[in-house]
Amino acid sequence: MKTCIYNGKIVTPNEIVKGAIYIANGKIEKIISGDIHQLKGGYKNLNANGNWVLPGIVDCHSDAVELELQPRPTSIFSMDIAFKELEKKLISSGITTMYHSLSISKNIFGEEKVKKYYRTSKGVDELSKWICENRKDSLINHKLHIRYEIDNRDGIDQIKDLIKNGKVDQLSIMDHTPGQGQFRNLEKYKKVIAAYRDCSEDEALKFIKGSMENEKMSIEEIENMVKFARSYNIPVASHDDDLIEKIDLIEPWDVKISEFPITLEVAKYAKERGLYTVMGAPNILLGGSHSGNLSAEEAIKSEAVDILCSDYYPASILHSIFYMKKSGSCIKEMTKLTSLNPAKALSIDNLTGSLEEGKIADILVVEERDSLPIVKNVFSSGKMIMSIGG
Repeated sequence: MKTCIYNGKIVTPNEIVKGAIYIANGKIEKIISGDIHQLKGGYKNLNANGNWVLPGIVDCHSDAVELELQPRPTSIFSMDIAFKELEKKLISSGITTMYHSLSISKNIFGEEKVKKYYRTSKGVDELSKWICENRKDSLINHKLHIRYEIDNRDGIDQIKDLIKNGKVDQLSIMDHTPGQGQFRNLEKYKKVIAAYRDCSEDEALKFIKGSMENEKMSIEEIENMVKFARSYNIPVASHDDDLIEKIDLIEPWDVKISEFPITLEVAKYAKERGLYTVMGAPNILLGGSHSGNLSAEEAIKSEAVDILCSDYYPASILHSIFYMKKSGSCIKEMTKLTSLNPAKALSIDNLTGSLEEGKIADILVVEERDSLPIVKNVFSSGKMIMSIGG
């Protein structure tokens, strides 16, 4: 199928082209500027009606799949239903490449008491297997982002098996120990845990105490884990970086991504040292971090952010582009944060992440109405998989 999307504002890495984009054999064949009156034969023509034409979003970090599968502690839906329903939401949010973030965490009260089944070792194995076996038949590109907590020493063999079996597309090394990183403020963290786990503050304190007493992997063990992943060409991210010294520690290990740096100082330093910095788009829409840490909007305006991810709310990425555009940011630069830069960080920018000739045709047509984005059309690998409004 050949398609011509014409009469659009096409956002490329270097300019905004008012013209047409031609798709053939699943790839971008050509981008031309100017008013297109004489359409080429042999193409199915789509009038963009002056709307934005953007690259499909590359979401490098989202645990939305967990909530789709288990919206309540006692309600677990089949993967067939949940995954297809989530895919609809991702498409309507403009996401054409999704890195599903699965947590391999230590459960200090035992796996049978965990409220989120898909954060148990068994749940992660089941979900990763299902995604890998079914993604070839999906409408968009699904990948696996494994988040490994360094206090889960029992999970080392599991994560190595996942890597060796080709199921991991990105690895994050995480330390959510209370009292540092994201949860430096213990009083605030206690309230978060009480609400998150639907428990009393006494039970939250017990959880926090148990987490602080967990034995962690040594620095040498963490380094070996990172190098093991890198030997399989898997991009590795550090998580919740709160100290410049931590950046200095991980940089020689070939860690290239710093997720959710806690302070502006650390974000700027990570960027200076050549790491891609990642912030959550919900942070922008909600006016700041729910943990009281770095504001994503402040970090963007300080040029300390390379990538925006959805974290837990898929619709937030596209909305953040237009929110920041309204406050004065360049839509071209914002689009890089949501498509090209994550593609570069994850070494898939030769395939997708921008509207350039020869790349896979992952393309959005987006209407801007009252500064809010409305996705009109979505193309994945050159095939239109969503169209609304005629």
